[in-house]
Amino acid sequence: MAKVGRNDPCLCGSGLKYKKCCLPREERTPVPAAKPVQQAFVNGEIARLQERAAARQASFRLIGALAFFATPTGEAWMLELVEQDAVQVARGGEPLAVTVNETEETFEIGWTHNFAIKGQLLVTTSYLDSTINTHQGCPVREIREAAEQLHRQYSHRDLASIRIEKP
Repeated sequence: MAKVGRNDPCLCGSGLKYKKCCLPREERTPVPAAKPVQQAFVNGEIARLQERAAARQASFRLIGALAFFATPTGEAWMLELVEQDAVQVARGGEPLAVTVNETEETFEIGWTHNFAIKGQLLVTTSYLDSTINTHQGCPVREIREAAEQLHRQYSHRDLASIRIEKP
């Protein structure tokens, strides 16, 4: 649609100039308020998880390929179930700094560990120094079931497309 100048005839057909007809009405029309910025998805989940860890409240939440859990001992982790990446977000109820670069369309997570489930233990291997640690009391059944469900539900190609790149 062509831009109407102030001194052009009004598009409504009144015969008046635009500045004397519809322009004042349009200027009085309130501009919709800016859409509030939604709290970032991953950062919001991490904050809720850290609160549960501080309260020593066990929880498990699965969102797509991401699993978020806290234990009654105040440990909390975020896991990526396809590539088996992990990052600890709380220890002993105290929140830990987590690197997350998030926009409305994408997010990058600073994964610090790889993980595996061995029996009733969560086993993590540090990317920094290859240190291996075992963690008791984690929801290993839920993690295992969620990972198996993802692999049953999606093809290898689909799983590759939801892969979350390491920053």
